[in-house]
Amino acid sequence: MRIALLVAGWLLIVATVIPMVRKEAWWIRVFDFPRAQICIVGAVVLLAGFVMRDRLDTVEVVSLVALIAALAWQSYMMYAYLPFARKQVQPSRNPRRESSLRLLTANVLMTNRSVEPLR
Repeated sequence: MRIALLVAGWLLIVATVIPMVRKEAWWIRVFDFPRAQICIVGAVVLLAGFVMRDRLDTVEVVSLVALIAALAWQSYMMYAYLPFARKQVQPSRNPRRESSLRLLTANVLMTNRSVEPLR
């Protein structure tokens, strides 16, 4: 059980560190997206494997500190997207129709040539 939790913890740590590499390879960028899942699994590993134990050896202490740092980094990276984070662009107090912009985006199959129903 101890080995499985250590391996799971270090896999989560590696999944946190890999996106810090500034490369555009898909196998690096794919780890930018499951931040919430990494946090949830990391918290479970943290609670199940480390906090519930009576004594920790040196490897477990290093793993614990690294996992806490990884969870802190993942939380920091997600913070701007959470509902209680400060908005970067505030809404206008006096919106004027002549200075407003309306935007429509549509995800349409490229082979679809029927534009009239969309218009």
